[in-house]
Amino acid sequence: MSIIHMDGFDSYMNLADLGMEYAVNGGGFSTTGGRFGGGAFHIGGYNNFFTKTLPAPLTELWLGGAFNFASSGCNGTIFVFNSASGRESSLCFTGGQLVACRGDLMNNPLGSVAFAPSSTAWHWIEVHFKLHGSAGIFEVWLDGNVVSGLNLTGINTKGQGGSTVSSILFGSTYAGNGFDAWCDDWYILDPNTSPNTGRLGDSRIRTLTPTSDVDPTHNPTGPNSGTPDIGSTHYTQVNEAQWSSAHNVTLANTSGQEELYGMGSLGMTPSAITAVRVMAIAEKSDAGEFNLETVMLSGSTEADGPTVPVLTSYAHILGIFEVDPATSAAWTASGVNAMKCGCKVP
Repeated sequence: MSIIHMDGFDSYMNLADLGMEYAVNGGGFSTTGGRFGGGAFHIGGYNNFFTKTLPAPLTELWLGGAFNFASSGCNGTIFVFNSASGRESSLCFTGGQLVACRGDLMNNPLGSVAFAPSSTAWHWIEVHFKLHGSAGIFEVWLDGNVVSGLNLTGINTKGQGGSTVSSILFGSTYAGNGFDAWCDDWYILDPNTSPNTGRLGDSRIRTLTPTSDVDPTHNPTGPNSGTPDIGSTHYTQVNEAQWSSAHNVTLANTSGQEELYGMGSLGMTPSAITAVRVMAIAEKSDAGEFNLETVMLSGSTEADGPTVPVLTSYAHILGIFEVDPATSAAWTASGVNAMKCGCKVP
C-alpha cells in the first residue's frame, strides 16, 4: 500500500469527533466549510492544530491537502514533520512567504518564496519530504506547479536528529499575528511502495454512504449478520453523512459476522480514481478482545482491510483499497458505483 492516510473530513459531526483519528489541540470544525461544501478543519489561531500518527514511521513521504487562507497576514506553521525526537522540519506561512524550515517556525530557514493567497480561493499544497542529515528532500508544489526556491534536495532536514517521521502536525504552533485557515481533502503517501509512488496532484475525496442491504453471501435478498437497533433494515441505521451514535447495528463477537451494503454513486466521472477508503465507526460493549475489519466487494471478488482491535469508545476501522479487487487495476467510476462495502468479525 502506498497511500497510508486520506481524509475529506465529511464524516465528522464536530471537533470532538476528530479525536477518533487525530490528536487535536484547539481549532474548529465545520460540516459545511470545506472547499466543496463538506467538512473542514479550521486553524483559527496560535496552537490550533491536529496531529496524525503514522501507521509506521517513514523516512520519505508525500503529503498534500487543500488550504484556504483567510488573510495574507497569517503567521504560522502549515505542516510539521515530527520524529520521536521532536519537530524535524516544517512548512510555514509567515510575512507573506512560504518558508521551508529545519525545526519549527523560522528555525534554520531552508528556502522561501513570496505567497499572496486569495481569501476566496482554495490552494492545493503538496510536499515531498525526506528526513536525512545530508541527502534530505523538501520539495513544495503549489496549485500544480513545483515552487522555485522550495525545490530543495541534498540538504539537512534533521532539526532534532531523529531518523524517521512518526507523525505529522497540521496547523499553527507559532504565537505570531494569528493564523486563520481551513484545511480539507488531504493525503499521506509512502513513495517507496506501489501502486502510487509519487505526487497525486489536486484531488478530491468524495464521501458515499450506504443505500441498501446486501447479504454477505452475495445474495442481494439475503440477510446481514447484525441486529439493527430499530426495525429490520440495516443500512438506514448507518447511512448518516456525519456519523451519529444515535443508531447502530450490533454484531456478535463471532468470526464470520458481517454487514455489507450497497453504496451511493459518485454522480460524476473523475479523470482518475486513486483509491477507495472504507470506514466503519465502532465500539465494543463488553470485556474481552473484539476485532473488526472492513470489507470491499467488487463483482464477486471480496477484499478485506486490516484487522483492527475495537475499543470501548468509538473509533475508526479503516481499509484503503488502491485498486479494484475484481480487476487488480485502477478503479473506474463504474467500478466504484457498483462496489459493496461493510465490515466483519475476522
